[in-house]
Amino acid sequence: MSGLAGSGNHRKNPAESLPIVIPQCSSITTYLHHHGYRMGKIIGEGSYSKVRLTTRYFSDGTPAYRLASKIINKKKASDDFVTKFLPRELQIVARLEHPNIVRVYDVVEFDHHVYIFMDWCDKGDLLEYIKTKGHISENRSRQYFKQLLSAVRYLHSLDLAHRDLKCENVLLASRDQVRISDFGFARYCRDTNGKRVLSNTYCGSAAYAAPEILQGTSYNPKLYDMWSLGCVLFIMLTGHMPYDESNIQRMLHNQLERILTYPAQVENDFSDSAKNLICHLLEPDVTRRANIEQAIGHLWLNIASRPGSGTGGGDVRHTEQEVKPVRYEGAENIPCEGPIMNSKQPCIGTGKTHRHMIECQLDQQEDRIIRKLSPLQPQQPPQQRHQAALAELTNTFSPTCLSPREVIPRVIGLEK
Repeated sequence: MSGLAGSGNHRKNPAESLPIVIPQCSSITTYLHHHGYRMGKIIGEGSYSKVRLTTRYFSDGTPAYRLASKIINKKKASDDFVTKFLPRELQIVARLEHPNIVRVYDVVEFDHHVYIFMDWCDKGDLLEYIKTKGHISENRSRQYFKQLLSAVRYLHSLDLAHRDLKCENVLLASRDQVRISDFGFARYCRDTNGKRVLSNTYCGSAAYAAPEILQGTSYNPKLYDMWSLGCVLFIMLTGHMPYDESNIQRMLHNQLERILTYPAQVENDFSDSAKNLICHLLEPDVTRRANIEQAIGHLWLNIASRPGSGTGGGDVRHTEQEVKPVRYEGAENIPCEGPIMNSKQPCIGTGKTHRHMIECQLDQQEDRIIRKLSPLQPQQPPQQRHQAALAELTNTFSPTCLSPREVIPRVIGLEK
């Protein structure tokens, strides 16, 4: 069989480095054609990027396989993204090799544009799947969630945290395979000296934000991933968001009080064991939240399906079963990521002293937030500072596509 068109600058083995190719030619189209790439229709678009369906051809003109190509316009992106997050993302994806993580094959930079060629997942993302077909059966949710945990375990074993896990970043491929995508906010969890560090850069969507994110405290990025996974599992099983981010203060209160609402229409569709796992993932105390190994070892992922035994909808308080609370090793002594300015501002919802953030930047199209830490204005009374901080959070977070009260009817007969 003929080889792939083009020459050997492209990644053949995921263990190899992934250099950014800068073509020495006058036209990107000429370069891409020479290397066997044919751009197709647009299948996704953001404020500074587009995603096109792309076909890679053999040297004899025979189609080889399909890819997705993400084209980033650096002129439209923020300076932070271009100088910090994009280079780090490309460095990280170069070393990732896992069946449940989207694989990147080539990166080409030309005339203020970066072309990233990656796996194409033809079934779309998990959020669109749920919006179209309704909540997912418990058996299939278990199957998907096992794959997600496998991918996150792999990342955490490399001391990497994703920090933006959400249904939109879970892609569906053929044969019921799921893959995690979008590593724009991924980071290493150790510094150059090998010491574990906490993060103080806040990334993600309000609907998936852990209480430590809403409180503005430094956080363990791996345990933030675990909270986000709990949100994803809740959404798969119910077709609803776990918390209503339209009111950040109420959302934080419910998180800290361990109040979780299961919609009455679907609560009996899955087992108490599944609810138990969700409770241990959505645990506000990071020293008691399930880590990746505890989640993988949970009973729900290692037993046959059984009918739910719920008693209907309503507020459900977390229980403490099946997962032993384990204090995170060195939780109190992990240094923060970079300098942080101290503030005597009471922590939202707790009254405790903590560092707080007030500077926010949001890319509405990309549904992401980067928050920086800074002292609050000292002349404001505490209550006014609370209200101002909550108002800023509410205005900064972009709305999710699902509402906790929105019922998405399940299409009967589609799940097998």
